Amino acid sequence: MYGRSGPARPGSISALWRAFQGAKDSNPPLFCLIEHAARVLAGNELVAYRLPSIAGFCCVLWCLFAVMRKRNGSVVAVVCSASLLLTPLYRPYAVEARPYSLVIACLAIALLCYQRVPRLPWTIMMAIALALAEALHFYAFFGFVPFAVAEAAVLVSRRRFRSGVWLALAFGFVPLALSWSQLKGIKDFYGAHFWSPATLVLTVNAYALFLKMFAPLAVAVVVVLSILALRTMMDEPAESFHEHWLAVAFLFVPVVGFVAIKLAHGGFVERYALPAVLGIPLALAYMLRMFGRRSVAFFAIFILVAVSLQEGFFWTAESGAFDKFVSPADPVVRLVGSASARADLPVVVSDGHDYLPCLLCFAGLDETLCSGGRPRTVHRV
Repeated sequence: MYGRSGPARPGSISALWRAFQGAKDSNPPLFCLIEHAARVLAGNELVAYRLPSIAGFCCVLWCLFAVMRKRNGSVVAVVCSASLLLTPLYRPYAVEARPYSLVIACLAIALLCYQRVPRLPWTIMMAIALALAEALHFYAFFGFVPFAVAEAAVLVSRRRFRSGVWLALAFGFVPLALSWSQLKGIKDFYGAHFWSPATLVLTVNAYALFLKMFAPLAVAVVVVLSILALRTMMDEPAESFHEHWLAVAFLFVPVVGFVAIKLAHGGFVERYALPAVLGIPLALAYMLRMFGRRSVAFFAIFILVAVSLQEGFFWTAESGAFDKFVSPADPVVRLVGSASARADLPVVVSDGHDYLPCLLCFAGLDETLCSGGRPRTVHRV
């Protein structure tokens, strides 16, 4: 279990499993097991919990470079992969103790494998990567849709049904089926009052978040990238043109997520559609190929300047914290301390993001948030 500040320290695997079955968290247990193992990787556990996400982001960069180099060359692959440094996948999710970076890493591995199917080893690896993505987050299957779209393009245009690829896609849903009891518990506990229902505004805001620009402009950029990716498809050999559909379909993952969640009456926030960021460098590669070498040089300069400014502003803002460590759990610790004089009173937590850390802290279950103390009654409103 984890909150905005990071994962709670689990007491045992069995206790962790009981907590998930009781809808104490809305994610599959795999990520917490990874975090449990990662605690030994660094002396400071708040750093250790973030190492899997950092490794996941590095994996995404390498996989996308390998995918794009095969069709576009090394220079375009490096430049387009670097564009991910300007997306939320890099900041904040590459340094957060949450599963999103690892989910995108699994989808990037599946991309690399998909480019090499239907050879059996790659098909098996694709199936495993998709299943791991779904085992890390229940909404990871939104990232399966682009593969299905690309494979449907193969079926329609080449009259070729690649059964191994479709089986790999189906295998990705196995963790979802195995987690059905946990899903039912989550639905019963959160379903009627989820704080963020699916709306078109959130869908558009997802593009603004991923591209870090004004929402209408972000939508326009996505439309232009999609058109250019499909336009360059006309010049592709038959064996690779479906990869253009793959890139475009990734760009439209937020729309897919909105429709699916709206039909299922579930909850939706922008980060659930994070697989869409994979479509940005893939579509950019096709755009740069279309406009030639000068566009590659111009875009490389743009990425270099943008990343330099981004990092310069960040490190300047954080310069005062170089000589000290401030725990993100400090607000909860202060809340516990201020309430210690009246242990008989309940504590009301109005923010759902703060509810779980407070609950663990007051119950003495999370030593990273609390130094101990008697259990408290926590009411969520």
